Order: sequence, then C-alpha cells, then structure tokens
Amino acid sequence: MRLVRSLSICVVLAACGDKDPGGADGAGDGGAAPDGGATGDGGTADGGDVDGGAGDGGGDGGTAGDGGTAGDGGTGGDGGTGGDGGTAGDGGTGGDGGTAGDGGGDGGTDDTGDPPPVITGDASVAENPSNPFSALVTVTVDQDAELVVRYGEHGLTHETPSRSVLAGEEVQVVVLGLHADTDYQLQAVASHGEATWTSDSLSYSTAPLPVGWPVCTPTFTVSPTEVDPDEVVCTQGVTSRGQYMYFCTDYFGEPVFSISSSGNDSMMSMRALRGGGWASTSYTSSRVVLFDETGAQTGALAISYFDDDTRFVHDFIDSHELVEFTEGEWEGGLGFFTQTYEYLDDGSYKLGNGLIVFDPESREVWYDWSFHGELGDGEAMDPRMPYSSAGRGDYAEDWTHANTILHGFDADGRAYLLLSVKSQDWVFKLYPDTDELAWALGFDGDFTLVDDVDAASPAALSALAWAYHQHGLVFVEPDDDNLHLLMFDNGYPRNDGRQYRYDLYYSRLVQVELDEETMLADIDWEYGSPSWGAEDHIFSSTCGNTVLLQDEARVMALDGEDATMIEVSYPEGEERWRMQCETTEWCEYRVAWFPSMYETDWAVR
Repeated sequence: MRLVRSLSICVVLAACGDKDPGGADGAGDGGAAPDGGATGDGGTADGGDVDGGAGDGGGDGGTAGDGGTAGDGGTGGDGGTGGDGGTAGDGGTGGDGGTAGDGGGDGGTDDTGDPPPVITGDASVAENPSNPFSALVTVTVDQDAELVVRYGEHGLTHETPSRSVLAGEEVQVVVLGLHADTDYQLQAVASHGEATWTSDSLSYSTAPLPVGWPVCTPTFTVSPTEVDPDEVVCTQGVTSRGQYMYFCTDYFGEPVFSISSSGNDSMMSMRALRGGGWASTSYTSSRVVLFDETGAQTGALAISYFDDDTRFVHDFIDSHELVEFTEGEWEGGLGFFTQTYEYLDDGSYKLGNGLIVFDPESREVWYDWSFHGELGDGEAMDPRMPYSSAGRGDYAEDWTHANTILHGFDADGRAYLLLSVKSQDWVFKLYPDTDELAWALGFDGDFTLVDDVDAASPAALSALAWAYHQHGLVFVEPDDDNLHLLMFDNGYPRNDGRQYRYDLYYSRLVQVELDEETMLADIDWEYGSPSWGAEDHIFSSTCGNTVLLQDEARVMALDGEDATMIEVSYPEGEERWRMQCETTEWCEYRVAWFPSMYETDWAVR
C-alpha cells in the first residue's frame, strides 16, 4: 500500500493569530501614548482589522508608545498607517495584544527590531521499494536547518537521527525499523536557531508480510522487560518461495528490515557500512553486491572486473567474507576472499583462497594476495601449509576454506590481517607489506596452548581444547598487551593429539588469549558444554559466529545449522535469550547485532 500526503506550512515562533476582516492594509506607525496610554487597536497587517481602525486611546501618529503592541492578532503588514483620530486618555489601554507579523512595516518587528525567524517547508511520505519495513519521507525547507522525522504507531515515540539540510534542497529521510501491516503517523520537524517548522501528520501503512516469510520464535530466560525494543539481530535467509534476502528482527521475532538483490543472491557475508549502505558477497553467483542506505542495489561486481589489477590469479569471488576497513591506508576500502584452483602434476587439484582489497568508489584494487602464490609451480605460498597438507573442508580438495578477515595493528603501527582457515583449523597472521604469514594459531601450529599464559609455570593443555573449524572471529579489547580473539569453535572434528575424533559433537564460544612474545595461548573464556542434554550444549558442524555486544556485558552467537541465535551474559556465561528461525536456507551463516537500525555502523565506527 502506498499513501502519500504533501503539505506546506508557515510557522512563526509566536502563534499566528486569525485576522479580522475589514481592516487597513498595514500596521500603523503607532501613535505615541501620552499619559501612559498604550497605542490603540489601529490597523493590522494583511487586511486584518482590529476594532475598526484607530483605537480608543491611539495617538495622532508618530511611533508606538512604550509597551504598545499591535491589535487583536494583527501582524505586521505592507506599510499602511493606522488611524489618527484617537487620543490617549488618562489610563487608556491599547488593543488586545497582537504581535508583529509576517512582512510587517515599521511596527511589524520584534523587540530587537529584527524580523521574527520563520521556516516554511513541504513534506511527503512514500513507500521504500527496497525495504518493506521502511518509509521514505521527502522534505524541503526554505532555511538551512537541522531535520528529524518523528514517528510511531501510537504517538510519535521514535525519531530518525538529526541531519543538516540546506535551504531549498530536497532531501529524503529513510525511516527504518517499521513493523509489517501496521499504521504509522510521521511528522517532519526542522529547526533553525529559535525557529521551528513542524509538518502536519503524515499517515503511512506498511504492507503485510509476504507468504512464506521466515518465522522466528524467541525464548526468554531473563524478563522480556529487560530487552531494549530497538535492538535487532540480522542474518541471511530464504522464503518458502525461494526468495533470498538479508533480514533483521527485534528480540521478539518481529521483522524490522529486509533487502534483496536484483539477482536473487544468497548474501552470507552481508556487512553494514559506515556510510549507511550495505555490501555482501554472493553464495549463488560469485560476485560482490553493493547497496545504498535505502537498500537499493547500486552495483554488482564479478571477478572479471578485477582481472587486470591483481598480482595473483583469482578464479572466483568467495562467499564467506566481506569486510570494511576503517583505519590505516585502506580506510574506506572493502576486502573479500577469492577462490582459485591449482592443478597438480598427478592430476589432482587444490582449491585455495586469496583475497582482494579495493576502493568501492573508484573500484581500484589496493592489495591482493593468495595462499597458492604463483600458480603452476606446485608449491603453496607458505611451507607450513603445503599441498600435501590434508584439508578438512567440505570435501578433500577444499584445502583452505577461509571464512574471516580481521584488520589490526601491532603496537608499532604495522598493519596486519588475521585470516581464519577452517580446513586447516588455523588462524593466520598476514603482514600485507611483505606478504608474510607470521604465524599460525591452532592445533599443531606455532603456539602452545596452556592453562594460563601469565603463570610462572604454565601447564600445557590437551589438543582437544583448541578451537576447530572456527568461524566468526572478533577482537576483544584487552586490558594487557596480549591479543584476545573471540570466536565460534565449531569443534568438528577435534583432534586428541593422535587422530581426528568424529565421535565428539560439541561446539563452544571461546576467547583465546595470545602472547606473541612467548608464543603461548590460553582459553580465557568459554561457553558451551560437551555433554549432550546440558543446557549450554551447542553443536553446529559448520556456520556460526560470535559478537561481543556494545555494552561488553553480553555475547551473541549463532548456532548456524540449527538457525538459532543465543545471547549469554559476559563474562558470567549465563544464557539470557535465544531465538530459532524457520528458514529453508541450508544454514544461517552469520548473525549481526545492532543497537537499532539507525546504528548499524556501531562496530566499525
């Protein structure tokens, strides 16, 4: 349903009075009032007459007496004069208190002698064709101003972020987080100094949910009253009719956001960008897809677009990761994984990942790299991971299966990338300035796993304690000089130090602490029991991730295969809430959490 209403309103700081018919064309100069008499009810502006011309105590002309004001509701006019017949009597009073008005003559000004501040504007509302849980409010005002749109179902309970607008500029305000099949009232408000313009109420109704929309069912451990109704969780999904989308719900399972690509792409790696837009790689069509803040698609780039600007060969765009760089020489750039085949002399092949970093504005490639290195020589980029190294991905030739990129800086300012490589159960540290893989974290890597990296005599832990097939790494801000990483430990299969164990079925949320000087690592926080039937038992052999929320008192995780989002207290590790979504997607790959639909950039500011 589309409802559009336009309006144009003049607003003055003091309320505009009604004009009585039959008066003179302009406010008079206001006769001086001898003996303390106030000026009379004389003429008013714009045809508004007050008590028929000169007032009961008006002077013969001249300027308004001390404290004299114009008459009943009269406004300053075109420069007409008031009546001159009345003289002030002892104790005579003036008119009924009209104020100086729009365009008044000599008497139509405020106490400072300056024209009163005025804003006029026009506003209308329309549907957002790219997001059914949104509306687009178009506003024009005649003064530079700060603009918001207030809205709600029962009163104007919400407000869009304030934005600066220029006089005469038509702007479009995106209203987000609406519920389906709901009637809303909206109102544009612009302010400039002391002047404020408020539009009439705009009516808008959202459409019903499409048939086959994923149903998300929450379970609360804490009281629902403890939940902020503006907080949202987001993931990719598909309707029962085969429409792929990226969608968000509140904690009660109510949908509040959705966008889809023109090519019906499954968008596993969707990321919110600092400028208000979105970007993802596609699982179904091997391309990067770009969107603006309304959810409208603005671009789609195949791997062939980058062919002439890379050092290494990249056969396909991988679907598992896309990130925005927010610091350093790549600030504003986007990075994603690629896939490339290396065919070996014995007729076998290895599928390995590379990566590309590019400028989304100019589309210039800033950096690229590959685990293969140069193709055709039968040797991989790093000797720790030769082609003979077994890959435990989706199939035997799935040699790396990378799924996460993190961008960080050493204490000396040197930039690095952390690359999660599922098939090797490792996280690599890559220095782009030299293409060097500095270390590998994980079982049989460069670190020793111990009970406490800070202990005088740390004790080694079992190989089973390492994270395996990990997904969704995030930095945790440390209170020391060590590196702390939160991740989803899929844990299948685990290695007991002698062999991989396919009979162990449990996943965890784990925080790993790394001391890069001693090359020791420990598990300094975890959630998830290996015991079936335990309340905190989780198992997802693939997909999933973790997010440390903005208050740093909660962790959000996704059990991807079960399509279940879980929030636990941090560091207490007590479940607070979970929500399972019914979707025909093969798995939900990643969950994102936002304080509101207007704060989607909180994690990358």
